[in-house]
Amino acid sequence: MRAEVRDLKQGNAAIEERARSELGMIKEDEVFYQVIDQALFPLPLSPQDSAKPSE
Repeated sequence: MRAEVRDLKQGNAAIEERARSELGMIKEDEVFYQVIDQALFPLPLSPQDSAKPSE
């Protein structure tokens, strides 16, 4: 804990790292990519698929 407090007092690297990890912030001119695992979030069924009887 002391090392973390010291890092926060001495420089911006620790502050930047916390802003990125905890607040999801990015730097100006950066590009953010979010990869979503389809196994966790399957695509919704189309109306055509939902009309098919389930097996």
